[in-house]
Amino acid sequence: MRIRRSFAVPLALAAGALALGACSAAAEQGAAGTWASTGPGAPTVTLVDDGTFSGTDGCNRISGSWEQEGSEVTFSDAITTLMACDGIPGWSGLAAGTIAGTAMTLTAEDGTELDVLTRQ
Repeated sequence: MRIRRSFAVPLALAAGALALGACSAAAEQGAAGTWASTGPGAPTVTLVDDGTFSGTDGCNRISGSWEQEGSEVTFSDAITTLMACDGIPGWSGLAAGTIAGTAMTLTAEDGTELDVLTRQ
């Protein structure tokens, strides 16, 4: 099959635009969903499309609100139980998450890394 030269350039440009659009959509994938760690107590957090989240650090339950801007997730209004569990570091002061591919790194208000979760 032969494509006329007058169609070749617009066709190539359209294909390139579609490819870039697909990359952009993947890069801007929303954070909503369940994220988990293999750490002690099997920590998980679920971010719901309505802006709420709930989960466990492997010991204590936690819930609150979240919002996303680019690859950054901000957690607010968090409430948590206060049980003491040996060998589980906990998510005290959870403030933010940074998404890179299928991983989200959770950090505390002081910038301390709390955990690294994987999208489920």
